[in-house]
Amino acid sequence: GGGERKPRAREEGPAPTEPWSAEMRLTKFYEKYLPAKVSDVPKLLAKYAGKEEALFTALSKKYGSEPLDPYLAAKYGIGEEESDSGGESGGSEEEVVDSHTAADEEARQALSGMKLAQAAAAEKVAGEAGPDGKKAKARGVAVKATQKVDTRVVIQKLARQRKKAVTVVVGMDTVPDVKMKEAAKAFAKRFAGSSSVKKDASGREEIVLQGDHQEDCAVFIVKTFKVKKECVFLDIDGEFVGVV
Repeated sequence: GGGERKPRAREEGPAPTEPWSAEMRLTKFYEKYLPAKVSDVPKLLAKYAGKEEALFTALSKKYGSEPLDPYLAAKYGIGEEESDSGGESGGSEEEVVDSHTAADEEARQALSGMKLAQAAAAEKVAGEAGPDGKKAKARGVAVKATQKVDTRVVIQKLARQRKKAVTVVVGMDTVPDVKMKEAAKAFAKRFAGSSSVKKDASGREEIVLQGDHQEDCAVFIVKTFKVKKECVFLDIDGEFVGVV
């Protein structure tokens, strides 16, 4: 796109400290494309509670890109024109949402995958430089910087009051050719205890094992699933420690 950016009359207030709420996003969207329907915003949000992303994706496909949230623009340095996407005509919101659900879901998955990847890349992990440029240390030993790896498995131990500890394996879904349910069965067999696939708050699958098998688990993952040692980390009190 051409570099000339039109100056835009915009209320210059203090920089926003948080992203828009769904209601604010929808209101801004309607102000841009359908000013007459701004009053329908609460009704639509109630109808699509829990499916807001599908609604926004469908609306953007139908009318054009969403107005840019100034918080996200400032955070990620995005300009209006970069967030543009083509519009489609025809169809009510309901039809648009229903006809696009599969595509929306894919887009949402891709987006959440991208966010996870960004979050993973931003995490300060042993062997990779943190945001401050300093290398994280594993048990006081500087680790060789490993080349950028997409496979990353983190093993956590959760101590629970009056109950046996559990071991949580995050990131098995980043190991090529691994099916989560089959991996969970392999863990259950190896550690003679129950093992299940659960979703965390962000909807990402993790494997939860009964008992504290943090270190054995790491060895098992390296041997059985042929995961390189430098891709497996133990989360010890919030510090990522490489497997020796």
